[in-house]
Amino acid sequence: MSEEGLKTNDSDFVEILQQSLIFCLQETKQNFSLPNYECFNSLRADSRSGGICIGVHRSLTSNVKLLRTGCSDFQAITVFPKDVSRKFTIINVYDSPEQSSYKARRKGLSEPSTLDLLLEFRAKTPNLGETLLVGDLNARTADKNTTSEELKERFFWTS
Repeated sequence: MSEEGLKTNDSDFVEILQQSLIFCLQETKQNFSLPNYECFNSLRADSRSGGICIGVHRSLTSNVKLLRTGCSDFQAITVFPKDVSRKFTIINVYDSPEQSSYKARRKGLSEPSTLDLLLEFRAKTPNLGETLLVGDLNARTADKNTTSEELKERFFWTS
């Protein structure tokens, strides 16, 4: 991405991010940084697409733990407020469109899908507190005969 295309050069975009203590970005395509924030970036190896970032204001970084997900297409942080019983986890996801060359390459290598890896991560990491799932899932539910109840069962978790 050229220097002139960087979102950090867009003052309106930066102002919106700076109004939040935590922000999540998808399709960053490169490492993202912002003054006064610790930015946790996850980029795909050998790909110019994708890229995700969770930015945490420096005033909160001592209360945040980055979790290992084992997948470059989603990342997770657990936030520990002063009342530790109120901990919560943010999962930031970018799932490429079905027609993308990235997805085709992964399928050709018989690699599990991003959503399958996300479900596996959740199964192996049960004690996350309340969970907020954010991102770009490129969901095309109209292409499938999937009910809203089936979607809830598969993708919405409670602690």
